[in-house]
Amino acid sequence: MLKPAYILFNTAAEMKLVRELAAIPDERCMIAGAGVQIPDLTEINDVKSKFGIQSAYILFVGRVEVNKFPPELFQWFLNYISKSGRSLQLVLTGELFLKVPEHPAIITTGYVSELDKYHLMKNAELLLQPSLFESLSMVLLEAFALGKPVLVQRSCAVMHEHIIQSRSGFSFSGEDELEECCNRILDDPSLTFEMGEKGKLYVNRHYQWPAIMNQYQKLIENNPENRLGDPS
Repeated sequence: MLKPAYILFNTAAEMKLVRELAAIPDERCMIAGAGVQIPDLTEINDVKSKFGIQSAYILFVGRVEVNKFPPELFQWFLNYISKSGRSLQLVLTGELFLKVPEHPAIITTGYVSELDKYHLMKNAELLLQPSLFESLSMVLLEAFALGKPVLVQRSCAVMHEHIIQSRSGFSFSGEDELEECCNRILDDPSLTFEMGEKGKLYVNRHYQWPAIMNQYQKLIENNPENRLGDPS
């Protein structure tokens, strides 16, 4: 039976989970990740008018379903804008698998093009990515690359790890912490800018294709007999 020469992971948190379930030697494990490529966004794209967005907004990108966007977050957001008095909307892109409250502060766009997605990210105040289960989260990394801070659930190890390592956002647990995190970002432009620069640096250091492909090349070249499996 063939055995893999190496097992490559997207993140350290993903590798830790797998190694808790299977005995894999250190020398067979490596974190590779994936490359992030943002297209040219210099051409004007008025996504706010296109999707009926009338104020500053928080963005969610992905399937609107229970594991990606826990439904209690709708009420948490409505409570937040009610208490704070902020002119703020929540914009959700992606296919709907949950009942979304009918409220002028909540906008659903359905599926959007890749270009519209990036322009929505570029113009958002922050990205809310409350998924409970992720192995990498390209959407989070794309937001970092565009200089946007991200809020994630602390219980998702992969997302929390990105936040700790990049320092380009906050992890929250519960409604009160979400409110505090939003306030810190929305009330402090200098902090938002600093987080944005750190997110760009994080992506440039760890999630660019040339560096990642170089890692793959080294693994292939260093593998005994230049093969991908050991038949023993």
